[in-house]
Amino acid sequence: MPVDSTQASYVDDALFRENVAVLSRRAPRLRGLIDSPREGYTIHRADGDGFQILDRQGAPVLPDPEPTYSRNRAAAFLENPFVLRHARHPKHVPDPYLWWDHVRPIMDELPREFWFRTVPHTEAHTLACVDCPAPDALLDIINALPELRNVLVMTCNVGLFVGALHYSSWKDFFESLSDRDISVDFIYSANDEHLSQHLVDSVFTLTPFLSDNILVYFHHSNPATEGVRGSLQTKYTNRLLGVGFFSDELEMIRASRSNIMVHRRPLIARREAHDGTAIVVGSGPSLDHTIDALKDIADRGFVIAAGTAVEPLLEAGIKVDCCVILERGPEVPETFRDMAARVDLSNVAMIASSTVDPETEKYFGSAYYFFRPGMNTSSGFDPDGIHTMRHCDPTVSNTGVGLGLYFGFRKFILFGVDLGTADPDRHHNRNTAYYRSDEINRQLEEDPIVMDETAVGAFGGLVRSNFVLNWSRMLMERCLAERTDSLVISVSDGARIKGSVAVLPEAVKGLSRAFPVLLNPYPEDVLTPEEYDVANYNYNLGHAEEYHAMLHKAASEISWERRHEVANDFQRILLFIRRQDPFKIVFRGTTAEMVWSFFSVLNRMTDEERRTYEPRLREVMLNSLQTMKREVADLLNADH
Repeated sequence: MPVDSTQASYVDDALFRENVAVLSRRAPRLRGLIDSPREGYTIHRADGDGFQILDRQGAPVLPDPEPTYSRNRAAAFLENPFVLRHARHPKHVPDPYLWWDHVRPIMDELPREFWFRTVPHTEAHTLACVDCPAPDALLDIINALPELRNVLVMTCNVGLFVGALHYSSWKDFFESLSDRDISVDFIYSANDEHLSQHLVDSVFTLTPFLSDNILVYFHHSNPATEGVRGSLQTKYTNRLLGVGFFSDELEMIRASRSNIMVHRRPLIARREAHDGTAIVVGSGPSLDHTIDALKDIADRGFVIAAGTAVEPLLEAGIKVDCCVILERGPEVPETFRDMAARVDLSNVAMIASSTVDPETEKYFGSAYYFFRPGMNTSSGFDPDGIHTMRHCDPTVSNTGVGLGLYFGFRKFILFGVDLGTADPDRHHNRNTAYYRSDEINRQLEEDPIVMDETAVGAFGGLVRSNFVLNWSRMLMERCLAERTDSLVISVSDGARIKGSVAVLPEAVKGLSRAFPVLLNPYPEDVLTPEEYDVANYNYNLGHAEEYHAMLHKAASEISWERRHEVANDFQRILLFIRRQDPFKIVFRGTTAEMVWSFFSVLNRMTDEERRTYEPRLREVMLNSLQTMKREVADLLNADH
C-alpha cells in the first residue's frame, strides 16, 4: 500500500533513547553515526503496524514496509544464502615437504568425491550483515544457525539505520542472544567502490583462521549490492593470499645476511625533502611510444629505472641514475647477466632489497641496499626502520616511487608505470627482457600473464589489468594519498592512478610551463652509502624457540571440537602478539596455511572420519613445526 508522505512522520523518542543507550554500550563505534543527520529520511506508518522509511524525495528506501520486508528477505536468504568459501586443499599449501607430502596419504584414503562435499550453510559460524537497519531479519537468520559464533553488522546507509531506531528494539535483540555465546560487532562503511574490500577485510579480521563457509546477508536488493556480491568472492580469495611461506622466509634471511653481514655491502641513506624531480620509469607497454618524450627531459630529473626498464632506457641513450630491484631468486642475476651482454650497466647504480640474490650486483657499477617493510628481514636487521623503505611493494614500479620518496623527492614524472594496458596481449615494453630472454619466454609460456580484470584508464574508458596490477595500483594510490606534499605526473595510457595527473607524451616538453617540475636541480649526493650497524641484528635463537613453543602448544590442542578456541589462539599468536619479532613472520605464512588446510579438511569430514584422521593431521602439523624449528636453528647457528 503506498505511503502518504504528506502525513506526519512517525517518531518514538522513548524507544530511540533506549536504542541509543543500548548501542552506546554494545557498539561504541556507532555513536558518531547515531548523532549524525538522517539525510532527510522520514518514518511513516504503513499497513497497520508496519513502518516505511522515505527519502527526501518521498520515495520508499525499501520496496516494502518493515517488518514485512525484513521477514521476506530473511526467509529468501535462508533458502539461498550467499556464502564466502575458502577451502584450502592440502596440495595448495606452500612448502609441500612440510604438509602435502605427509597429508597426501590421508587424502588418498578418503573417498574420491571428498573434497567436493558441500558444507551446509546451517553449520556456518560467521554471519556478515550489510545494511540491515533493524534487528528483526538478523534475529530470524541467527535463530536458524545453531553453530553461529560471530555476527558482523556493517552499516552503510546511516539514515536508514538511525530511522529504524524509532520502531525496532536492539535491547530485545541482545536479550534474545543472551543464552548463546555469539559475539556481535558493528562497523560503518561508506557505500562506495571500496565497500566490498572493507567487508572482506572486516570478515578476515573477525575470523582469519575459520575462514570457510561465511554467510553474507545483504538487506537491500538492488544493482549496487549485486555489484558488490559479484566481486566479493574474488576479493575474499585474494585477501587470503600473500601471507608468505617458510622456506622463502629463510631464503630472505640467507640473502640479507650474505649481502649485509658477510659482504658488508652498504645501505642507502635516506634524504630530507627537496625541490628536485624524480623520473620513475616502469617497463609497461606505454614506454614503447613515450620513450622519445622521456628523452627530451631525462637530463633534468633523477632517473630511476624500475627493474627491467633499465634496458630500453640505456638502449635509447638515456642516462640512468639508478636501477631499483625488488625481486629475489636465482633468475634475477641471470636476467641481468644476459642484459649486461646487450647494454652497458657499468655506469648504473643498483639499489636493491637486501633479499635479492647476492650475485646480482656484480653486473652494475655500484650497489646499495634497503630493507623491505613487513618482511622478517626488516624487523630482524632494521628494527628501528632507519633503512626500511616504505611503499615499495608489491611491484618494482611501487619500489621506484617509494625510492623517490626515500630520497626526498616530492615531484615525480612517471613513464611506463602503466598498471594496466589497452592491449591484453601486451604486458611489458617490447625492448625488455620479457620479450628478449628465452628463459622468461619459456616461463611465460608455462604461466602466462593473464589480464582478467579491468581498471579505469588514464584518459577514460577501461583498460585490461589483473589482480597484481590492481593491487599495485591500490597501494600506490594509498601512498600518494598519504603524501599530500607530492606532485605526480603520469605519462601513460594505462590505468588511472588516483593522486596523479595524466598527460599525453606530446605535452611533456611543456610540462615545466604547466607544472612546477624539472625547475630545480636535485642534490648531487643522492646516492650516499651508510654502513650497517651490527648492533641492530635482531635474530636470537632463544626468541625463536619461545615463539615455536607457543605455536606447538596451540597445534597440540587443535581439533574440530575446540576449533573456535584454537583458532583464536592462532590468531593471537600469528597476528597480534610480538609485532616486532622476525620469527613471527618466519613461521606465520606456512603455519597459517596449515591451519586453514586442517580446518578445511575436517569441515568436510563426517564425525567418524574426524575421529580417524584428526589425530593424524594434528601429528603432521606438530612434526612440521618441529622441522621448521630445526631449520631455523640450523640457519642461525650457521652465523657463528
